[in-house]
Amino acid sequence: MKGKRHSPFVVLSVLLFLGAVLLSAQGPAKTQPKVIVVLVDGAADWLVDAYLEEGVLPPDGAFARMAREGARAEFMTPPESSLTAPASHTMVTGTWPDRHAITGNTLHLRGEPITRSLRGFDVRIEAETLWEAARRQGKKVITVAAVADGSTPERSGDQTLAYGRRLGSSLVINLKPRDDDRWSVGEEKLEHWRELYPAGDGSHLPVFENESGQKLELKLLAADTEFDGREAFDTVFLDFDHDLGDGYLARMGAGDWTPVLLQARSPRIGSWFKLLELEPDLSRARIYIGAPQQNRGTPAEYVAAIDAEVGFWPGEPDDGALNRGDIDERTWLEQGERLTDFLRDAALFSMKRYEFDLLLAYNPTPDEVEHRFMLFDPRQPGYEDEGGEKRRRYLGYIQDSYRQADEHLKRLWEGAPEATLMVASDHGMIPEHTRVAVNALLARAGFRVTPDETTEVRAYTSGATAHIYVNLEGREPEGVVKRKELKRVLRRIVEACRALRDPATGEPVFDRVLTREEQRVLRMEHPRTSGDVWVNGRPGYSVSSRMEGEVFEPATSVRGNHGHGGLRREMKAIFFVAGPGIAPAWLPPVASADVAATASALLGIQPPKQNEGRAVVRKKEPSAVE
Repeated sequence: MKGKRHSPFVVLSVLLFLGAVLLSAQGPAKTQPKVIVVLVDGAADWLVDAYLEEGVLPPDGAFARMAREGARAEFMTPPESSLTAPASHTMVTGTWPDRHAITGNTLHLRGEPITRSLRGFDVRIEAETLWEAARRQGKKVITVAAVADGSTPERSGDQTLAYGRRLGSSLVINLKPRDDDRWSVGEEKLEHWRELYPAGDGSHLPVFENESGQKLELKLLAADTEFDGREAFDTVFLDFDHDLGDGYLARMGAGDWTPVLLQARSPRIGSWFKLLELEPDLSRARIYIGAPQQNRGTPAEYVAAIDAEVGFWPGEPDDGALNRGDIDERTWLEQGERLTDFLRDAALFSMKRYEFDLLLAYNPTPDEVEHRFMLFDPRQPGYEDEGGEKRRRYLGYIQDSYRQADEHLKRLWEGAPEATLMVASDHGMIPEHTRVAVNALLARAGFRVTPDETTEVRAYTSGATAHIYVNLEGREPEGVVKRKELKRVLRRIVEACRALRDPATGEPVFDRVLTREEQRVLRMEHPRTSGDVWVNGRPGYSVSSRMEGEVFEPATSVRGNHGHGGLRREMKAIFFVAGPGIAPAWLPPVASADVAATASALLGIQPPKQNEGRAVVRKKEPSAVE
């Protein structure tokens, strides 16, 4: 007797049913974890605490949501040299400065001429980074202005946008009118127009050069666009010729910004212009011409996509122009907001366009604003200015910077709600009232301190810290200090620094004055980069590398600083983790070295090879029942 035959449709249905039962028994299919790590420069734990409590940071913002829904550390401790370069590299390697080699923001490499310095971010990293570890284990990595700069394979993700490059200086030009019949206004509806040119003797509008070598001379035309029978100028046209009919660069009113593209080929070069003033009678007209800027990174196709979709690098707020009084506070703040927006948009674009498992992003806003406007201490110059209104205005700027960072984080979180969001900062911030010229102090102590290689010693300074190097014979190429004199020279340096007292209070200026052997205890001594002596200022004191003049000067342009001991409350950083599978938790204090290990655990990979940190948060995987 033949068995009953089943149709192919019935057989297929049974197989599909059995497959579904087996999959259900195994639990839900696992998805590849995504992690977004955002480094918020200068986000001080003590200020985030206060701004959350006071409602400065809104309840629907990223910080408040992370505090409610995620894991938040009581604080995070940076390296003892609480500077951006050492702390950032500690976070991305899971090691301390004595292992990764970046012991300051500005360093001298032993064996190089004593006059040669190097940015901490340009020093070779001697430990594996988080992005290297992730890529080695098959993960896709995007970095957006966060430590990696794309200069070498070791400093690159799959897509890396580095911190941009400035290619020149800014200008502020006072303008006056003149008649010029060379202009053709085309179809523009103008009642009156007059050319603008520099008012100062010998000054001229800038001449740019494009990628073809063609000289491009900027030209400005003031225009009256209201047909009312009066001559009242309200608009300025920017162009590279005298003809508006064939197009023009920009049309601006007083207070307007405009981008000007100077090189269309990627990496594009551009500059931001602002019409600072335009009186209707042209008695006053001023224009700000920002420094030319350029994106950099790798691969070239990625940089070209950023150029095309997000724009050229906008540049940092112009400290020099603000110090000179060429721009006002509002203009400086607008530059900072533009940079924040650019970094947000670059990260969002990258998340949308490219596959990633790990995204490292950066926000500079709190650090930039606190450095300029942290006017909290009665000893600070300007504390009582404007009847106290200045410090209240400055406080508002700082609060706004934290709100901007909050909005940045919120947008990134919304851009990838399936991802785990980790937010950390490199250091806190504290008001400073006095700057100490360390090289001038050494000169006063009897050392020969010169800008050339005949110098006996040289201090390279960063924030509240200085590495002091001896120009040692046989170590530096033109060393002048005999090796047999080294101990005596070190003793004199230490004595001079420890004896320094504030002339107003009599208190010591330096919190720590340490030789190389003493630096080892703090994980700050590295054979290539550390100074023979390292000094660390007490709160209120920062350092400068000036060689001549008085040792003390009031801190006027920089009002907030860091670099003080990492255990100080004001230097503590922030640490938050939130997202799917992250249970609400209040964590005990963590360390900067824990960032790489925690991000690795969330990604499901092994941490960087030299890692010394620990994973302080792990993602809870859904169970089969769930």
